[in-house]
Amino acid sequence: MQRPIILVPAILLVAILAGGCWKTGDLQALQKATVTTKEITRGQTLTEFHYQMDFDELDLTPEEHRKLETYRKLKGTVTERFDRQKGLSYVNAHLDLGGMGFDLKVYTDANRTILLLPTFTKFLVIQRENLEQRLPEESPGIKATNWAKQLADLWNGLLKAENVRRTGAQPVSTPEGDIKVTGYEVVLKDTEIRKLARESVRVILSDPEIKEQIINNWLKYVRKEDLQDEDIDNRLAVIMEQALKGIDQTRFKDFHYTGAADRDSHLVLETIHVRTATGTEKGPTVTADLNIKTQRWSIGRQMSFDMPEITPENSFVLEELEANMPKVFESIFEEMQR
Repeated sequence: MQRPIILVPAILLVAILAGGCWKTGDLQALQKATVTTKEITRGQTLTEFHYQMDFDELDLTPEEHRKLETYRKLKGTVTERFDRQKGLSYVNAHLDLGGMGFDLKVYTDANRTILLLPTFTKFLVIQRENLEQRLPEESPGIKATNWAKQLADLWNGLLKAENVRRTGAQPVSTPEGDIKVTGYEVVLKDTEIRKLARESVRVILSDPEIKEQIINNWLKYVRKEDLQDEDIDNRLAVIMEQALKGIDQTRFKDFHYTGAADRDSHLVLETIHVRTATGTEKGPTVTADLNIKTQRWSIGRQMSFDMPEITPENSFVLEELEANMPKVFESIFEEMQR
């Protein structure tokens, strides 16, 4: 049961972050703020997230309980400094999972992306031309944009004027000080969220690149000589079935979004709270809370970036990833694939 439980918040999180097309009245004002925010080319963001499950009522074996315990609490932060016009960005992420902390740093310029992955001691360097060569010829560089746009369209069809309310002028604290903003809130019902989650599953798992990544990861842990084409198709069907089953078994007890737009219609603060209960007709067996908070500042200002010095001794390329993967990271990844 653990896979459907884990897939539901993951799918929902992706759908929430990709969405943002709204309309009429307060909805129209929020739409404008959302579009304006997506058009920011320079600035800084901080996203904090916290997810917690309570599954003590589940009838689990000790081994199943041990596996789920890893995912009981998940929290992290992602900070980004970016200049889209120059193709520059720096991302610093931290994740706490299963009593362990993981750090990720990503440096990007016009020619390459440099990553310092969790538990790795060397930089992974990906040249832009090498990355583009790996993409399918029929859709170079547009895969993520394609499914993200479809998720945004789902939001556009889901939200209605009665879902959105303007909460008025209010002060809000930012890293640059207190500013006055206009507040908005969105409240959605269980049926509305489940519809979004089901359609999001279909969109995400129908994306060719995502399907390819799922299969490639799975193939690392099976005997390829014993596989046939229908085995791969069956694997994707199982993942789809598990995700949809998890959604069907889930009731969304609470969905509450707030946004705060500055005088330029930039959303400088957004929060999302989702509370779910998953179980059977006899009652819930798993409850979960997801909280996300995003702040934005230094909007439109010049950004400074310090790229790390790369040498043959402190770096490796994508083809050498498996040879440089730390054992602890490899074992965690293998456990997640089972």
